[in-house]
Amino acid sequence: TYAKAMREIGNPTLGFNFFQSIAAHLPQGVELITLYHKNEVVGGGFVASFKHTVFCLWSGLLRDYYDLRTAYSLSWEAIKYANLNESCWVDLGRCRKGSGGFHFKKGFGGQIQQLYQQFYLNGIDQAPIVGAEMQEDVKYRVFVSMWRRLPQPVTEVLGPKLRKQMPFG
Repeated sequence: TYAKAMREIGNPTLGFNFFQSIAAHLPQGVELITLYHKNEVVGGGFVASFKHTVFCLWSGLLRDYYDLRTAYSLSWEAIKYANLNESCWVDLGRCRKGSGGFHFKKGFGGQIQQLYQQFYLNGIDQAPIVGAEMQEDVKYRVFVSMWRRLPQPVTEVLGPKLRKQMPFG
């Protein structure tokens, strides 16, 4: 489901091995929240607990089920999970100020925290374009358009390799 959701938005997946490695290194601190509709998986999220905070690290929601408000359901399940585990905080993840994701997350009444990103340039002159700024790049938009059209098995093989080579999201 995650790989399909990522293909739908034109973003290569990190791959199963990546998530398996995270789970192996944080055995007491990770959970998978799975959303079902009529016995079909329609989305889910990978959450991790650290100290008194539950972090919503990665999620995938199938586009065909957006009208069921799966993003609300996933966020609510993360909040419930935090409550059951006596966590004090839920971090719903980063987003650009003013974006749709920002307004959605703000609707849960949380506190806005500024996030600063730093880059090790490793011999290049300027930081790579990441996040919403990528959508302004014509090459990136062409890539997204092509990626969405590829068969899912192809994206599942190529995605993790591409993610190692370039920033996404």
